[in-house]
Amino acid sequence: MGVTTFVDYKTQDYATMLSGMDYVLDTVGDREIGKEMGILKRGGILVSLRGTPNGAFARRIGLPWYKRLLFDAAGMRNDRLGHRRGQRYAFIFVCAAAARMARRYCISAERSRINS
Repeated sequence: MGVTTFVDYKTQDYATMLSGMDYVLDTVGDREIGKEMGILKRGGILVSLRGTPNGAFARRIGLPWYKRLLFDAAGMRNDRLGHRRGQRYAFIFVCAAAARMARRYCISAERSRINS
């Protein structure tokens, strides 16, 4: 992974500068999902740290069936948007822990669950 383009988000619109991305890491939330999906290539994955949790997230963390149904309903908009574009939406819960190692563990554990 390398940086080929620098985007100054205060003065430039990334959606007009980027395209064909394999992954997009969303740190803003649902208001940017459409633009972020717009720069992904077909088969790309949008990984959101602040968007709406979905059913796939609920299944990964082992929630009971009735909670999975609720998360399916909550995340349906983002899942459908990705499906229509041949992309995938994934939500990761980022732990708000004081220790740096705890944060790394939470993120890497979720990453391994997304790719499996």
